[in-house]
Formats: sequence, structure tokens, C-alpha cells
Amino acid sequence: MGRRNASGGGLSSLELLSLPEDQGKIARWLTRQKQATFDEIQTAMSAQKPAAVHAALQALIDAGAVSEAQRDGKVFYRIQFRTARERSKSSYVSSLLDRVNPDTRTFLRQMPLLRELSDEHIAQIVPLFREREYERDDVLLWQGQSSDYVYFIKSGIVAISRLSRSEAAAGVTPGQESKVLAYLKQTDTMGDITALRSGGTASATATALSAVNVLLLKKADFLKLLVEYPAVALELARIMAQRLLSNEARASRASGTRISLLLNFTGAEISPLGYAQALALSAATQRSTVYTELPDQDHLQALFPTEQQQVIAKSGEVDLMLDSTSPGLSQSLRVTVDFDFLSANYEQIVIAVDHRREEIINTLAPHADQIVLIAPPSAEAWGQVNEAISELRTQINPEKVGVFTAVYRSTAAEADLQSPAPADFDLPPLEIGTLKDLQIESLPAPLAAMTKSLADRLGRSNQVSIFIPTTIDVNTAVDTTEYVDRTLAFLGERFGGATTNQARGVWNSAESGLVGESIHIVRSYATQTDLDRFLREILDYVESLKTELRQEAMAVEINQKLMLI
Repeated sequence: MGRRNASGGGLSSLELLSLPEDQGKIARWLTRQKQATFDEIQTAMSAQKPAAVHAALQALIDAGAVSEAQRDGKVFYRIQFRTARERSKSSYVSSLLDRVNPDTRTFLRQMPLLRELSDEHIAQIVPLFREREYERDDVLLWQGQSSDYVYFIKSGIVAISRLSRSEAAAGVTPGQESKVLAYLKQTDTMGDITALRSGGTASATATALSAVNVLLLKKADFLKLLVEYPAVALELARIMAQRLLSNEARASRASGTRISLLLNFTGAEISPLGYAQALALSAATQRSTVYTELPDQDHLQALFPTEQQQVIAKSGEVDLMLDSTSPGLSQSLRVTVDFDFLSANYEQIVIAVDHRREEIINTLAPHADQIVLIAPPSAEAWGQVNEAISELRTQINPEKVGVFTAVYRSTAAEADLQSPAPADFDLPPLEIGTLKDLQIESLPAPLAAMTKSLADRLGRSNQVSIFIPTTIDVNTAVDTTEYVDRTLAFLGERFGGATTNQARGVWNSAESGLVGESIHIVRSYATQTDLDRFLREILDYVESLKTELRQEAMAVEINQKLMLI
């Protein structure tokens, strides 16, 4: 394979007739096939030598007239025609298309890499981009192949996979489910790192796992963009640093250890809440669990004044860390020492930190799997919560770290106050008793519900939603309850549970943005490992639903990023 020219957008009928003879013969034959392997093409072109067929086929690929697709260990070739997409007659599909495929300027405004650019600057760079569509299983770029472009994923999912020598010898091709290294979704980029080095080639194969739209930017224009707009270069450096720090943080702790971080905005003690969460985790998983408060444990020590050792066991369920091993060290250094100790000895760690301890939070946040911000029902506190969440977003990967908010009405005077902002959990004043006597069976109902939900969600930070319409054949109403129930079972079997809700009329939220009819939304939460394992199966399932429901398209949303099947 030669250098990939991804700028083509398919053939027109006139261009098909004007192709060189060797290319035209292949292209005209492919127009009569859904897809074909190289051996099938070679058999049809029996008068030409394989090298000549390969060269002509590669020229068609480079021109964007033919796409490569791979599935089940085989590579297929498809003819690509340049056609205008017709407006759907279905209000359901029309509304999906509006959201999935915004105009170029709107999409670029959503790109994290370009978020510091003004509207005027965005308008100036729009002409530099060219759009290209890929069908499911199309290969965007092969491992070891060079490309002149940086890819901006506008919609869909791209699977990144790498083929080893032993796999190649066994006849395996990249992109098979067990070999996927990562997935790129809407607003992700590909090729931006290789653009920074001369002669860089793709280190892995990129395959369209769903229908994919990309915006293509020549590498030369990308480098010019970094020079002319320093804010873009700085944002690229920040994204790369965040990715590196996140990987290092996870590699530095014991395999499988999960961290839940509680940020206290209440000004009151939240030890019962933190310890209750640890109890719920221990009960749900039967894994070694510890609770502590950093940078110091004065409150815990006051509850257990006769205990001298660093860690005490309570009822054989959850350990408490009461004091630091190195009290003479600075608080920030002690936190790192204590955290290393906990990571080496426990599978689950719950840590409470006062929200004002920014340095401590900055140390712990990159390691967290779950962060819970607990605040009273006051506008001032929730202003601080929103600021903290904005800062946390720069330190964590939202697709791998669950971030939750909780209103805690710690006094009777706060019982009837309205929360100034929506929260994931709302706790009334609680009659808990002493921490010494706290048991999972005796937790007040609101606290038990919150801690159970947080325990269930720890590590399962990826949201999967399947949208099931209530119409077929262009807005003909139909009862799709059977398909909702089947989808609940499908997701539940793979991710341990699923829920459903229904949206009707104008649905103006990040969840769907759909209009015009009732939509069933079946949702589940998955660990990264399970999502990677089952993602192709999910898309296959939705494709089968599309056929049964006679839909033009079906929608799937992964972590608030919508795509069409």
C-alpha cells in the first residue's frame, strides 16, 4: 500500500467513464458487486497480472473511488459513488441526522482542540477541511501506512487495532474484536501526533466500526494551524499531557485497585457517608476495602482514641486508616506516601478530602475511578462545586472516571431548602449514630440507596444508550415494547443491568435531542473492558433491530456521543 490520499469523496458517473482503462475495468466490475475480495477481483480480471491489478486498485483507493473494508479476517473492496444524501421522510431519522451530522463550522466549535478559537478564527479555517464518509468496516488507514491528513472524527466510532507478526502468520487481520486497542469517537482526532514528526506512519489500523464521517485536514495545514494559533498548540500539549498522566497514574498502582474520592463542600463531617460507601463497596464485591480521610485523620482518631496502630479492622468488613506512618513530613508528601501504602494493600479505597485542599485533590484526582462532590443546598457551595468540576475535567478522562454530585442536608435547618442545582443524589438530615456502630444493614434508606448506586457504578463509567423508536415505515405508529424488553435483556446480560425511560415531543437535552415522537431509551453502564469487549456486538444487535423495525437508521449513544447504524 502506498501513501493514503483520503481526500476523495467517491466517483461521479462521468468520472467512471473517464478512468484509465485498467482502473475503469475494475471500477465498472465493482459497480455490479456489493463488495469483493482481491482474489475475486483478480479472477474477474484474469487477463491482467496480479501486480497490475493491485496497482490499478491502489490508484482507485488513493483517488477515493474505492474503499477498503475488513471483517471476519477478510479484506473487501467497495466502489464509492459521490451522491447527495436525501432528506429523510422520517422525523425520527431527520432529527438524528441534524444532530449527528452538523455543519463543519458547528462541529469545529465542539472540538476540544479548537475551543480557544473565536468564531471569526473558526470561520477562517473552515475552508481547509474536507469531509469524507466511511461505511461500516471501511478501513480509514492501515497499520504502517503514511497519510497526508489529520482526521477529525465528526460522527461514528473508529476501532484502533494493531497486528502482530504471529497474528499475521495465522491469517488474522487488524480490527477483530479481541485485537482492538482503543476506540475513537466524535470530536477525537487521529494522526495529530504523527503530523508532528517527519515521515511518520500509522502505528495501528483504523477501521470504521459504524458509519463514520470525518473532516480531513492536510498535515501541512495542521502544522500551520499550530504556528498561527498558539492556543491550539497549547491545547494539543495539554491533551497529550493529560493522556500521559492518566496512563502513568493507573500504571503506578496495584492492578485492579479502584479509588473513590469524596470531596467535602459541606463544612461538616462526612465520615459516616464515606464509611457507608466503603461498606457498600465491600458488601457488593467482597473485596478488601479501606476508608480514610486525607491529608489527616484527626476526626477518625477522635472516634477511636484507644487505637494506636496505623490501620484497624472494623467488623471484618472495612478497614480504617487512622494515622500516617510519617507525621514529620509535609502534608502533601504524606498524602503520596499514604496513598502508595493503600494502593499496595487494598483493592478498593475510599478517601474523603476537604474541597479546599486543592493540592491534595490534584494529587489524588488522576488516580480516581470515581469522584463524588458533596455539598449543602446553598448557591455559594454549588458555585464552588461547578468550578471544581470544570477543573477536574482538565485532570481526568470523563469516559473513565465517574463524576457525581450529592446534596447533603446535614442539619434540620437545611431540610426544606431547595437545591440550587440538579444533583445525582439528595440526602435529607440523617440519623446515623456513631461510626463505631455503623453497619450496612442499618443504613438510613436514602444513604443506602446512594451508596449502593455508587458501588454499582464504580468502574462502570461508560454509558451505553440504545434509542428505540415507536414508529416504522415513515412515522407509522407501532408498539415496540417487545424490542425494548429484548434490549433490556441484551444489555443486562453483558453489563449487569439496564434501565429504560421514554421521551416524547421536544426532547432538548444531551441525552437525545430527538423531536416529533416517542422514543424509548434503553441505557446501561459498562466498565471500559466490557465496553471494548462488547461494542461490536452492540452495533451488530442494533443493526438487526433496524432491519426488524424497517428503519432507515437506528441510534446508539456512547458516553453522550451519538451515532447512526
